Amino acid sequence: MPRPGGKEKSKQRADEASDAEASRAESSLLARLAEQQERLRLAVEATGLGAWDYDLTTGELSWSDRCKAVFGLPADAAVTYDIFLGRLHPDDREPLSRIVSRALDPAGSGEYDTEYRAVWHDGTVRWIAAKGRAFFDGEGASRRAVRFTGTVLDTTERKQIEDTLRESEARFRNLADNAPVMVWVTDPTGYCSYLSKSWYEFTGQNEADALGFGWVDAVHPDDQAMAHESFVDANARRTPYRVEFRLRNKAGEYRWAIDAAAPRFGDDGEYLGFVGSVIDITERKEADERIRSNEERLRNIFNGQFQSMAILSPEGVLQDVNDFALRGTGITRDQVIGKLFWETFWWENLPEMQAGWRARLDEAARTGEPVLTVDSYQVGDEVRTADASVTGVKGADGRIEFFIIQASDITERRRAEEARQRTEERYRQLADAMPQLVWETDGDGKHLYYNQQWYDYTGLTEEESMGYGFALALHPDDKERTIKNWERAWRHGEAYKIEYRFYSRPQGIYRWFLGRATPLRDASGEITRWVGTCTDIDDQKQMAAQLERLNAERAAMLEEVSTPVVPVLPGVLALPLIGSLDTERMQRATEAALSEVTRTGAHTCIIDITGARIIDSYAVANLANLVAALRLIGAEAIVTGVSAQAAHSLVGLGLDLAQVRTQRTLAQALSSVANRNTKQRINHQGTGLTVNGTTSNTR
Repeated sequence: MPRPGGKEKSKQRADEASDAEASRAESSLLARLAEQQERLRLAVEATGLGAWDYDLTTGELSWSDRCKAVFGLPADAAVTYDIFLGRLHPDDREPLSRIVSRALDPAGSGEYDTEYRAVWHDGTVRWIAAKGRAFFDGEGASRRAVRFTGTVLDTTERKQIEDTLRESEARFRNLADNAPVMVWVTDPTGYCSYLSKSWYEFTGQNEADALGFGWVDAVHPDDQAMAHESFVDANARRTPYRVEFRLRNKAGEYRWAIDAAAPRFGDDGEYLGFVGSVIDITERKEADERIRSNEERLRNIFNGQFQSMAILSPEGVLQDVNDFALRGTGITRDQVIGKLFWETFWWENLPEMQAGWRARLDEAARTGEPVLTVDSYQVGDEVRTADASVTGVKGADGRIEFFIIQASDITERRRAEEARQRTEERYRQLADAMPQLVWETDGDGKHLYYNQQWYDYTGLTEEESMGYGFALALHPDDKERTIKNWERAWRHGEAYKIEYRFYSRPQGIYRWFLGRATPLRDASGEITRWVGTCTDIDDQKQMAAQLERLNAERAAMLEEVSTPVVPVLPGVLALPLIGSLDTERMQRATEAALSEVTRTGAHTCIIDITGARIIDSYAVANLANLVAALRLIGAEAIVTGVSAQAAHSLVGLGLDLAQVRTQRTLAQALSSVANRNTKQRINHQGTGLTVNGTTSNTR
């Protein structure tokens, strides 16, 4: 039997054993939890993340050592929310406060993800990426945020890299958009990710139409398959790409173009895609077609206008060369690709040229600027001359990715230039022998040459005359007008003609000159020069002025002898017109005629133009208006003095003679009117028409 009280003691010992076991389990759990937290802390620290925890019920803010370091604080620094706000950049405090408020809003998700700037004690500004989450307690209206925890990461270096990349991208786009060619870029799949502004301006496509493989739609239908397949093949092989096709411009016309590109590789050898350019070569293609039908001599001259082009690696290895550079050599592209440029067949047995090319590549790489040269070299028994340029193309890292060499044989051009200079010398000799002042300007209108007659007349020196120095000899009253007319002519490419006065120092007088100039254009239509003359017209101007004075005196005399409206027969007035039938004079004549007809009750007005000058349509219109005005008040108008020549002039200037009664002379008109009046009196007497008992000779 159990002893009294034994049961209770056994239960007590069991409870004590259970409590001890629970305590050991709790200690083990806490140890594992502490170990896991330490591992988490180490993992977070290893990623550069700093941890923070904000107890909203107590206001206690806890930061890890890494979190404090991100804000420029020592590990033992105390932190509060106000200290946190104080470390923020002034421009970021208000925006961040709004973001935190949204995260702590019970109606929201509690998510927190943002970037802001922290300012350290020494003024250093650091970019920080912060993520976190708010935890809520309660339901409904009593729901509130009780805890806010998260991480921070210093992203300053990443930001700087992003800014640098954006600047590099902007520089590339600016260069590509302002290049004289259409530039394009693809990714490794061949997808076109960029086209310069000039592509859209040329084709009329937009980005949505052109990017990807949409650019193929602008290629001529007969060339699309070839252009697309050539590019896809080059992209697959990652080799330079060059093809010619017809490209549609925004006007719907097809233009010939060369599309050339080179593959791009990253520093680690990763293939990045292609960068290429498209150049309009329509004129060259058309010229090529024309030249094939010409004689061999013209073919050789035109072929000298083509350019040789080559692409070299940074080490000078030939990566690509165009067809023109190999034309007629019997050498294939495969025979030169992969060789050092200066060791190719072009420069065999030319040690000076080989050294020169190495030096030019070094200079282009060192200066980052194109290197331009003109070289003469022996080809058989002939000395040839070529101009060339070496341009180093740098990658984003500032290192040379490849060189572009352009070269043109200018032997014929040099010879033509020498011939042109000889022709120009003969022209100058001829110009000096001419009696006019002869001059020449560049395409911008600045004077480059005057013949000797200019210097002899004006007394100006060559130094004084060049540029716009001709204005020194202009009459002050003509200077502004002359310069404006000249600037308008050369800006718009219009023929230039003007009269002005030039001063002669040797004679001490001004004389009138007629200035003329014609623009000279090159094959592309650009004005390259202006050639002009100044012809002395002073004697003609004086004669014209004298003639104008004589004409004015004669016109005044004719005005003085003009006859006013006069009665010539009962009911008949005469208006002799002498001199010019200008509007003001005809207005006075019309007013006088209407007034006299109204006052006298005349039924006929004879307008005699025997002495009048009918020189233009205004004079005819003024005469027609006078006739119409007389008709409106019931008077008949008869125009006399109309000779055969005058009738021809009146009809030619627009007068409808069918609506106007005319007579050759004033005498004939008076005789006709007198006869008609006699017949009317006889008819009235026979009919006995009376008004109030009085016979009425009504008209």
